[in-house]
Amino acid sequence: IQNEIKHYKKIIRSYGHYSEIHMKLGGAYDQLENGKDAIIHTKIAGQLYSDEKKIKEAKKMEKKFKDLLIKYNFSANDFTNVRLIK
Repeated sequence: IQNEIKHYKKIIRSYGHYSEIHMKLGGAYDQLENGKDAIIHTKIAGQLYSDEKKIKEAKKMEKKFKDLLIKYNFSANDFTNVRLIK
């Protein structure tokens, strides 16, 4: 999983931010039980999907975001400042 994370981060550094890559990063961090990073990347994926007008995927990420908040005992308020700066 660590190699996957390194690969995804390399893609972001080389090619920019992609919704699917952030979604995969969120899933990888969740597998490692790294709740904070899982939530951050899931939220960014949702933002990007929304920007891309991919409503179904954005809603899926919103649900995953809420599920992760519960799983890791965080509040949405803990992540209000998470925004992708383009």
